[in-house]
Amino acid sequence: MPEFRPPTPRDWIKLVAVVTVAVGMLILVVTQFAPRGRLVPIAAIGCVTGVLVVLVRWHAAKTGYCCANCGREFQLTAWQDFLTPNLVDSKYARCPHCGRWGSHQALVRASRA
Repeated sequence: MPEFRPPTPRDWIKLVAVVTVAVGMLILVVTQFAPRGRLVPIAAIGCVTGVLVVLVRWHAAKTGYCCANCGREFQLTAWQDFLTPNLVDSKYARCPHCGRWGSHQALVRASRA
């Protein structure tokens, strides 16, 4: 059984929902600190950094890629996922198997059930 599979419309809906909830949480926290003056930039930077770390780690854990050159599946670390550019349904990264840079198709971790 393959470790990854192509994303379905349900996966895209889940991604949009997670990002929407994260942005909503950020807006809520920043607006709660707004009347307090100087704490707004500190709270905003802390919240944005925290939410960004959680989102990138979640995305890196749930997403794999299929190399455009050798066809093998691979997964990126959270740092690699954060630092390499995303395209709509692919990512421009280096394949750890063949070493070639390219636009690799994004895949979703297959459920183990």
